[in-house]
Amino acid sequence: MTVPIFFFASIAVALLVTLLWLLRQPAPKSIQKELRGKVEIEELFPLHCRCFPQIRQALSMRDEEFLSSRVSRQDLKKWRGERRAVLRQFLLGLGEDFIRLDRLARMVAALSPEISRAGETERVWLSVRFRILYRFVSLRLYTGWASLSQLTRLTEMVGSFAAQVEAGMAAFEKTSAPKLRADFSA
Repeated sequence: MTVPIFFFASIAVALLVTLLWLLRQPAPKSIQKELRGKVEIEELFPLHCRCFPQIRQALSMRDEEFLSSRVSRQDLKKWRGERRAVLRQFLLGLGEDFIRLDRLARMVAALSPEISRAGETERVWLSVRFRILYRFVSLRLYTGWASLSQLTRLTEMVGSFAAQVEAGMAAFEKTSAPKLRADFSA
């Protein structure tokens, strides 16, 4: 009787630890410390996701096919390791982009009374999905299996989040501009 309880409790604890690992912040501590102070709004927009065309080229199988016929196994292994290192740096950059955008979205939501609870829930849900996919891609890169489709999905998530934040900023600007004009004319 105690064996099944212990077994299920162990599985529950393992699932909880896995979930906490998946949901922790994707970017290094340095970017989180950097964003705690005052920062210009332009610095909060994504920077790294713009490099995705080069990353897509780096993941091209044609390069590996070409090199495998022309270089030694040792050089090919070294090339794969360097490519994985570049992909890890790109992944860290995507995490930084997402954290910056999340901070900007929270600032816009705090300033805008029209931001709905549903919009905030959507932002949190997007953050959870991003972090989970980020961890899976990170794990795949660590094991040596880079997936272009998953990196594409992460980049698309950052891009669509940036578009949502910009739309929220534009909506905030539209609603606050008449109020400011009315305040100044009075």
